Amino acid sequence: MVLRNEQICPVSDRASGPEVAMSQDAVERVLGRLITDARFRRAVGDSLEEACVQQGYSLSPAELRFLSELELKGISALAARINPGLCRADTPLP
Repeated sequence: MVLRNEQICPVSDRASGPEVAMSQDAVERVLGRLITDARFRRAVGDSLEEACVQQGYSLSPAELRFLSELELKGISALAARINPGLCRADTPLP
């Protein structure tokens, strides 16, 4: 499978067995946003799916499931260690 401007990363989904094609670009954008944007991180704490839809991230159910398994506490700890110049200003979500 080939997608324009997106890499596909086959990931074994243990729950269902077959490989799931993931949009590496969308996943990386969400991960980066989790690390650099405190408001987005708080919104994800309330509802990952709602926060992603609100911000225009198109993720598959498998991607949402995999991302939901991340521990926000660990991501927050990582975010606290990076240079503040790399973080978004704490502005309201649209």
